[in-house]
Amino acid sequence: MNKVSPQTMQQEQTRLKGARTSTASQFNALFRKQGILQRRQKKTNCCQVCFPMFLLLILALVSLLSKSLSQTSTADRPSPSPLPGVINMQPRKGGSGQTFPYTFVSGSNATSLSSFLDLYTSNNVFLGFGGQQAPNYPPFQQFADKTAIDQFLYSQYGEGTNVPSAFILEGLNASSSLRMTIYYNASLQEDDREDGSEFQDLPGPLFSAMRSFVQVSAARLSRTAQYVVQYQRLPSKSFETYFDFAVFMQTIYITWILHLLMPVFVDAVVFEKQYKLKNMMRMMGLRESVYWWVQYAFDWALYLCSMIVLVVFGNVFQLRFFTMNEIGLYIILFIIWGFTVIAMSLLATTMFKTTQSSTITLYFYIIIAGIAAEVTNSQLMDEPGTSTASLTLPSIIPTFAVNRGLLYLSLASSNPLPGLTFSNANSDGNLLYDVYGMLIGEAVVMYVLFFLIEFWPSIAIRLNIGSRARALKLEKESAAAVTKGEKEAASADVLQERRRVDRIISQMKAAGVVGTSAAADSNRTAAGGAGEVEMQSPRKSVSSTGSGGTRSSTSNVNEEFRGIVVHNIVKRFVTDVRDITAVDNVSLAIPENSLLGMLGHNGAGKTTLISMLCGLHTITSGEAYLGGYDVATEMETIYSFMGVCPQFDILWPNQTGREHLIFYGRLKGLKGKKLFEGVDDLLKKVNLSDFANVHTSGYSGGMRRRLSVAMSLIGDPKIVFLDEPTTGLDPHSRRELWDVIQAAKPGRALVLTTHSMEEADALSDRIAIMNHGKLVAIGHAEHLKTTYGEGYRLATTVSNASVNEPRLRQFVLSSFAGARLVDSLNGTSHFSIPYGAIRLADVFRKFDAVTSSLGISDWGISKTSLEEVFENLTHSNAAHPPPPKPNPSSTSV
Repeated sequence: MNKVSPQTMQQEQTRLKGARTSTASQFNALFRKQGILQRRQKKTNCCQVCFPMFLLLILALVSLLSKSLSQTSTADRPSPSPLPGVINMQPRKGGSGQTFPYTFVSGSNATSLSSFLDLYTSNNVFLGFGGQQAPNYPPFQQFADKTAIDQFLYSQYGEGTNVPSAFILEGLNASSSLRMTIYYNASLQEDDREDGSEFQDLPGPLFSAMRSFVQVSAARLSRTAQYVVQYQRLPSKSFETYFDFAVFMQTIYITWILHLLMPVFVDAVVFEKQYKLKNMMRMMGLRESVYWWVQYAFDWALYLCSMIVLVVFGNVFQLRFFTMNEIGLYIILFIIWGFTVIAMSLLATTMFKTTQSSTITLYFYIIIAGIAAEVTNSQLMDEPGTSTASLTLPSIIPTFAVNRGLLYLSLASSNPLPGLTFSNANSDGNLLYDVYGMLIGEAVVMYVLFFLIEFWPSIAIRLNIGSRARALKLEKESAAAVTKGEKEAASADVLQERRRVDRIISQMKAAGVVGTSAAADSNRTAAGGAGEVEMQSPRKSVSSTGSGGTRSSTSNVNEEFRGIVVHNIVKRFVTDVRDITAVDNVSLAIPENSLLGMLGHNGAGKTTLISMLCGLHTITSGEAYLGGYDVATEMETIYSFMGVCPQFDILWPNQTGREHLIFYGRLKGLKGKKLFEGVDDLLKKVNLSDFANVHTSGYSGGMRRRLSVAMSLIGDPKIVFLDEPTTGLDPHSRRELWDVIQAAKPGRALVLTTHSMEEADALSDRIAIMNHGKLVAIGHAEHLKTTYGEGYRLATTVSNASVNEPRLRQFVLSSFAGARLVDSLNGTSHFSIPYGAIRLADVFRKFDAVTSSLGISDWGISKTSLEEVFENLTHSNAAHPPPPKPNPSSTSV
């Protein structure tokens, strides 16, 4: 056995791994591609910008209309004039719990000031719904004179301070008179009772003042004493009041606006999943993390643009939500919601398979959830005594949480309220900071869920979680199946291929290049003894290094290592009815500088095998190595030097052929002059130079196939899979593409699947035939024709068929042992003659002797065609091929 040094193998692995494109380069490639797609979606982007503006415009128009229909205004009163003295002893209608702080200013002539203040506090009661009630009052605040108190009260207007009344005590003389001015609050107060009405609280302070004076002076009051009480409003500023109906609309409108981009975010990912564009990018080298970071960056870019439009035009249209609330409060809410809505979108991408279902479902959710959140939150916030827990429970749904935050801001900014600031955003019944915290927590939970759903399968493989038990369970089954398969198989070249693969695997393990990771070990089966059966090749020219042809053992070691090695691979699909074995213990090796053609009927297992090698399906058992890297655990590295032409074209319809090649070239690490020269060269080779700048939606089927082949070769990949690459091509284009594929062989290991026997014969160094998941034959085309063909095919044509045809038939059947008639029609007959029954020289000599006498006008002899071999090997439902025919290598012409 020829050996290759561990240093050589490890150097080759380092070379392949070093060719990996950096994360920054891949990010740049995908970001540019996404930018091109966004530029092509002008109408969609315009709608995304204009629709929020349209909703804001409606709100602005409704606000203006409300203002014009219901606007009232008050005058500026920095120092109100006193009104005529009155005595209004009507008790206040209302409940307990109100606070009435009083500011007291007295003159220096007050003789019983201390007694008066004490009595005023004790007498400041009112008749409530349940009887007399006395609030708890703060201390009096004393000012120097009337000007000072006027300035103080004027400065407090609109600041939310609670000053229901104030006094100017101008004279208090128990023997003569009482003279005072009472300030009262002209703002309407609400009765606490459910059926209470609005009122102005003038009687309360007036009644308390009069009663206190009477008690102070009762003992010494003369009959001629008189008292005068005046009252006046608190100083106030001018303002306008109106009923703004837009307040009732803006919360749900903004809720909808904040959700509008969610279907866009989701559809972008679902579209690429639905049409397998994401898988194609992965197979062409794009790292999963780069894909999601670019998606995340683009989602944020679109969201920030939308929010800038919302904030700018909300202020331009002078909506009170934007103008009255402190700008930082709603900016923070919008930013936190950006994290949350993108998390919701990422999680939603795991739930949909088509863009149609995602679009319909998400827009339905936005409308219904927005209305439900508005109704639920409004009722809870309007209900007196609603607990924080009751408000929080619906907010577990992110839409309800952001709607509650918008309601706090909207209600606080409704006319004539001044809006929220950072100081009161989480007080006076507002819990905006709590909403911030809930949204952040919900975003974190959704990011974690998305990460587990999207990335956990690959992480579990790398960490060997769950794979060890599966491998141990399948180990005995696989070993037994391989041994049984060896005994039942009649194909010597398949067994020879297994021996060859075992030798390569042994060399790779001896070199320490494979078998070092726990995850790889857990996916291997106990089939190491497979292929140890010694069997003579049916052709003397076949060496131990491969079946179906002569190869130099010394020169092939490195080529085999750098190529594709598949060892006892099994793929089972579990269904409710039964387990289906799609690939059953297949072993083969494809060295560098060669192309393996794979033939098989639909459902034979070809596509499943290639899907496992491309990382699209996990391997049930067995192992496979591409360039020395384990398919089970190192696909990230393999993708960097792999190219794929899928069975069905996977293209962006609104990108050009050139843009496709530039994008995938950048993924492979090409840049600058090398990139554009490589793109132009491939476009020329596949005859697409004249259509390079045409969108692929305008390509014919053949043009799309040629572009797919060019994409598989961009960046000089070392492993290339071509799945029916010439489907739909005219004969001329097909042969041109064959030339491209032939020229791509040096330095690469290629796998070609096709239904064209001519194509397989023309391009393949070796051909593998699969049937019912098993490899039934492998070797050069001539080797397969010779080994599995039915012999020579003799075709004859005679004149006067009614007379000469029976005579010709008798001549052939009697002259060549084992000959049989295949078919006959109108004087043309086809015969099958076993290889060992004749010498070609004898055939020519005998036919020359009877051509005239039998009326033979034309005849010819040839070996069995590849198509006939294929039919012979796959015609029955059995998974095993018919026994090989005798080896004709001893015959001579």
